[in-house]
Amino acid sequence: APWLADILLIAVIMSTIDTFIMPLMSGAQRSQLQVPQLRLLVAALFVFIGLLAWLLGDMLQSVIAAFSALVAFLPAVWATFFVPHKMPRTIIASLCLGVVSTFLFTMVDVNLAAFVGFVVAGLVVGIGWQAAVAQTKRSRVPQY
Repeated sequence: APWLADILLIAVIMSTIDTFIMPLMSGAQRSQLQVPQLRLLVAALFVFIGLLAWLLGDMLQSVIAAFSALVAFLPAVWATFFVPHKMPRTIIASLCLGVVSTFLFTMVDVNLAAFVGFVVAGLVVGIGWQAAVAQTKRSRVPQY
C-alpha cells in the first residue's frame, strides 16, 4: 500500500512536532504572535507536509524499499557473530544472493521483496552451516 508510507511520514512528523510543543509554547509567550496565529502556522505546516508527502510519495516508497533491502544482510551478520564455524564463501554467497533476489523480486512485489531476500539469504546460510557441520565431522577445518 503506497499510501502507508505517506501516513508513516506524517506520523513521524506529528510525533516530532508533539515533542517540541512545550518549548514552542514557552517561547511563544515571549513572541509577538497570538495563539490563533500560532495555530494557523501549525496548520499551514501540516498542509505543506501533506502536499510534500503526496508529491514525493512514490519516491519515498522507493527509498523505503531500498533501505528494507538491507534486511537481506541479516542472516550473514547473524552467522558471522553466532555461528562457531568460519564460512567465508557461504557469507559472501548469502550477501550476494539475498540482495540479488531482493532486487529481482522488487519487479514482482515491492512490499515482499525484502522478505524474499531475507529468506533466500537465510536459506544459503542454513545450507552452508549444515555443510560446515558435516565437514567438521569429517575433518577439523571447514571450508564453506
